[in-house]
Amino acid sequence: MITYTVKYKLPNQWFWKKLKNIREDGIVEEIQQRWFYNRLNERFEIPNSCQFKFSPERHELIEEIHEKNKTNIADKSGMTPY
Repeated sequence: MITYTVKYKLPNQWFWKKLKNIREDGIVEEIQQRWFYNRLNERFEIPNSCQFKFSPERHELIEEIHEKNKTNIADKSGMTPY
């Protein structure tokens, strides 16, 4: 399982806070928040107004998910998605 680190800071704050071992994230548009789950299934909700920095491992995880999705689409239809 790929995990990654997220740094965030609220507007007008000087210091960054850090979330470690994050395995999944998303956005709740209705309440303008981002959510994060770590390895222990703890959920963190942070306002969308924050500035976020993601470690490179997050990009690796997204690429891995895209590759799996391409494979699943090709397997089911016999065609490649792109």
